[in-house]
Amino acid sequence: MKTKLNKKFQDKLCCPICLSNLEYKSNFSCPNCGAKFFQKNNIWDFRLNPPKCAYSLDRKFWQHGQENYEYFSQKWRSQDNFDNYLSELRGVREIYEEVFKLEGEILDIGGNCGTLRYFLKKKEKYLSVDPYLNAFENLGPNYKKVYPCLNESCNFLTCFGEFLPFKNKSFDWIHLRSVLDHFFDPYLVMKQSYRVLKNNGKVLIGINTNAKPVLKIDEVSLNKKEQVQAIGKFFINFLKPIATVKFAIKDHHTFSWSLDDLKILIKSTGFKIEKIHWQKSNPSCAYISLIKG
Repeated sequence: MKTKLNKKFQDKLCCPICLSNLEYKSNFSCPNCGAKFFQKNNIWDFRLNPPKCAYSLDRKFWQHGQENYEYFSQKWRSQDNFDNYLSELRGVREIYEEVFKLEGEILDIGGNCGTLRYFLKKKEKYLSVDPYLNAFENLGPNYKKVYPCLNESCNFLTCFGEFLPFKNKSFDWIHLRSVLDHFFDPYLVMKQSYRVLKNNGKVLIGINTNAKPVLKIDEVSLNKKEQVQAIGKFFINFLKPIATVKFAIKDHHTFSWSLDDLKILIKSTGFKIEKIHWQKSNPSCAYISLIKG
């Protein structure tokens, strides 16, 4: 799978450290702070990689968790299970085809190989950013069959959500699905999102949360089998924090969000909630659209 970085997105680049304009020769460099950014495997790498001796203990723990996540993601992807992919696609179809319409210039933070493109019109300008350099490796035939967009080259670069290498007010939409519980510093990610979002832009968060009471499951008109499955998922989410404490090193999630905590984070970073929608196939998963306050 080929990746690319169109000139339109290259023109939006800035230094992720000091936000200065970059100079380009054979690589991107910052004339103010001296940072340099190179291509790795034909992918532009804007990750900040201090020497390991400068890592704090919590940074080492976070890094270990994300490496585990990437390992198990690749293991899951190597199975190339058509039914799993199709179930995933059907589960979020309502989100992007009925409830939220992402348009314009879209930044998908933690977007991996860019499956969100499945739901976007050809005219939309899409860019996926992810710290995972190998996001486009081992895309099996079943994955590409379910998501035909994976057969097309994707605008992509590697970076951390806490240090986005983009100029102010660059994007119409920021997409944050299933990533807010992985970040090292979600507050900083939200502030960075605010910075690179246009004045009339929006953010869409998709996150599993234990804030959806079991008694409200029938609001989404599930059949009995689906209700039993949803209740089971609820109790798994309820017990997960306990399991995380005991087996923390095996859990790659850095946060377990409740809706109340999400609201605090959203308000503290300058956003206002526009809409909250609970995913029908997974009633513990909330999709929240935000606008600048």
